[in-house]
Amino acid sequence: MPERLRRADFRFLAVCLLLLAATVWFSARYFYRAFPEASIDFRVTREQARTQAESFLAAQGLHVNGYRQASRFNYDDTAKTFLERELGLARANRLMGSRVRLWRWSWRWFRPLQKEEFRVDVTPAGELAGFEHEIPEAAARPSLAPDRARAVAERFLREVMHRDPAGLDFVEGASVTRPARTDHTFTWKERDFDIVNKDATYRLEATVLGSEVGAYREYLKVPETWQRAYETLRSRNATASTIDAGFMMLLALGLLVTIVMRVRGHDVRWRLAAAVGGIGALLYFLANWNAQPLAEFGYPTTDSYASFIAQEFLRNLTGALGAGGLLFILTAGAEPLYRERYRARLPLGTLFSPRGLGSKQFFLGTILGITLAGIFVAYQTAFYMVAYRFGAWSPADVPYDDLLNTRLPWLFVLLGGFLPAVSEEFMFRMFAIPFLSKLVRYVPIAVVLAAFIWGFGHAGYPQQPFWIRGVEVGIGGVALGLIMLRWGILPTLVWHYSVDAMYTALLLLRSHHPYFVFSGAASAGIMVLPVVVAGIAYLRRGGFVPELARAPDVPTEPTAPGPEPPAAPAERLPTPHGRPAAVWQRCWCSSREGLPSPQCASMNSAASPGLRWAPHAPAPRPGNSRGRKASIRKATAPWPSRSPTGTTPAPDSPPNISSSAAISPMWLARFTGKFRCTVGQYAFSSRCSAKRRGCR
Repeated sequence: MPERLRRADFRFLAVCLLLLAATVWFSARYFYRAFPEASIDFRVTREQARTQAESFLAAQGLHVNGYRQASRFNYDDTAKTFLERELGLARANRLMGSRVRLWRWSWRWFRPLQKEEFRVDVTPAGELAGFEHEIPEAAARPSLAPDRARAVAERFLREVMHRDPAGLDFVEGASVTRPARTDHTFTWKERDFDIVNKDATYRLEATVLGSEVGAYREYLKVPETWQRAYETLRSRNATASTIDAGFMMLLALGLLVTIVMRVRGHDVRWRLAAAVGGIGALLYFLANWNAQPLAEFGYPTTDSYASFIAQEFLRNLTGALGAGGLLFILTAGAEPLYRERYRARLPLGTLFSPRGLGSKQFFLGTILGITLAGIFVAYQTAFYMVAYRFGAWSPADVPYDDLLNTRLPWLFVLLGGFLPAVSEEFMFRMFAIPFLSKLVRYVPIAVVLAAFIWGFGHAGYPQQPFWIRGVEVGIGGVALGLIMLRWGILPTLVWHYSVDAMYTALLLLRSHHPYFVFSGAASAGIMVLPVVVAGIAYLRRGGFVPELARAPDVPTEPTAPGPEPPAAPAERLPTPHGRPAAVWQRCWCSSREGLPSPQCASMNSAASPGLRWAPHAPAPRPGNSRGRKASIRKATAPWPSRSPTGTTPAPDSPPNISSSAAISPMWLARFTGKFRCTVGQYAFSSRCSAKRRGCR
């Protein structure tokens, strides 16, 4: 019978929608106060920059016909950080948009196995910021004296770059003798470049190859003292990240030990682990193939192009196998613990099956995960708005990324959401919380430990002070751990994918290109699709697919007693600890679950009618005055007496083992009130024995 939404479910959905709407409004209003971005005026697109670069090369008598080309968006991150920390974001934005040409479209033209190549940098405002004509060292050019070469460089500054050398201060010159020419490099600095740090200068550098200008660049000279101080500051981030990596290694060791133990108990679902690893490997490989145009920008012309492509293929394949292997190991170790610990939740393999996708638990869990994504973005926004008031610092975001230069930008969004979400949620939620709970024997401590180990894994980010990022993520991790304890792993998986994909796709969504906007929205919001499909199926079917409970596959009602043919004498089985093995049955501790199932009660009474069963209500516990704990049935028959030698005498005749999975009187008395019986596994398996010992 289809499972319908109840009144409590509708209240849950209403609360989720209200929270999502409120947090989206808050984030849209205050996001850029918490995460300011650098101001870049994109007057020239990447393709328009290529046209300008080719025109400049043609004006210098250089032609790129027959050359391969590659491009990327470049900027000096050290100079950007220096200006933001020394001037503040507002002044830094004004300076980077005018005198300091920090942002560049970089284009490269090259031929395989040929030394000569060309590079041109064009600013988003359409101004030339640098170029390089690289030629072999043995190429012959007329040699000039240093003073004549400097005159050639100054004429280039005046006529081509429109920079008057008279307004610049000459810094230094250097000469290098080649086999067939002499190269000269000259450096100037702007005279009135006045910022807070007087040692910072804006420099222009021109290189004369023999008798012609072969390179030009502009750059901000960051003081070395500042760089050393900043590296010291960042070393604290590195130290915190290294310490946290030690705790991660201990968790990884526990994961490997868990896998070994579960393999011995035949409790690892290898097909599920292989499926998760295979999906991760495929996405990783496709994303690297997608970024091939970026890889070509760094192609060494000393190698053949075929060799370069083969090396890139092997590198991508190795990385994909590594990513897939990581997900395979995480799934193999985390899934059994999660399945055993949280039996009320659908297991991982069932969640993403056709039946699981149509279940109410998947529908509500996905909506909760999407709501958590909105809440988390709002939480980060509020956190850093408050932190900035107390002196925290975070670098400004750059409103452009090289993902726009890839073949399919939305594929990068898919990988950016899938790989971190699955790896981190499996490691720090699905595995770490139940694993640490067994070690410390206190769930709240396990939740906090797992959250802050995960949080300080992000300490390598440049935010200051060094602990601010770890605390921010760790607090969120505690909340996510509690969510997993209550609603399972699905909401946290949906949350993690949605947040990472949204941040990655933010640039695509703000693009003016319809393809980028549509593909970015589809990739970031892909988790909405199963919700829509499940909602439509709910309306058409009149309910959700009934969830498969983890219960024995035996009839829920005992069959009416009737004449049965006499059973053939069963072969006496090996007996552990001197006890007869009469049952092929699965047993597990159910002290928290109350009464034995009707199936077990019916089978037990049918197997041993001489035993009398009486309900027994446990004494009420604090906070449980209404006695919500279910009663535990205990057998009134005495325990089997033992012989002087300490062994239990075998029954007069071996019981019959039929399809009803009968239980001998001795085993029934031993297990009554402590174990719930379910058909499906030997009663003498190591797992059942361990659970018997843990419940006595």
